[in-house]
Amino acid sequence: MLKHYLPWVAWGVALWGVLKLNGLKLPLDHVVCGPWGCGPPAGALLACHGAWIVLLAPMTWFSISQTTSCYLRFWGLLLVSLGVVSILGVGLYEALVWLPQASDWMREYYWRRWLFSVVTLTDYPILQSVLMGSILLCSIRWSQKPEHNTSLL
Repeated sequence: MLKHYLPWVAWGVALWGVLKLNGLKLPLDHVVCGPWGCGPPAGALLACHGAWIVLLAPMTWFSISQTTSCYLRFWGLLLVSLGVVSILGVGLYEALVWLPQASDWMREYYWRRWLFSVVTLTDYPILQSVLMGSILLCSIRWSQKPEHNTSLL
């Protein structure tokens, strides 16, 4: 009975542990600060991005272990595509909103501002969807799964 709950307890402990990274005092706490803006401390960024990874990990593991390569390819491509389109969307937003109001000397920092915006945007799992989609796509090569599951037909 306990063995059925143990993975979920481990997941909960992992989520709690990654959220505790918020309290870390790191030497590079304001590593994302510059003329393009100043972001949160590095511990908070690690906690937020890590929490998304921990939250999405069970779905990724379940997909790899229970679905066919056809589904893995579909979901992997969808996640990577959504992540890349979102990153491009953030860049477009910065070009339309930040760039026109930036002074001449700040305009040369546009690429860093774009990266800054992507890294500090922790409300949505943009980077994590690219990571999880890439893991799904790579898992097709690692396993010898059938292309289609005939039991679902």
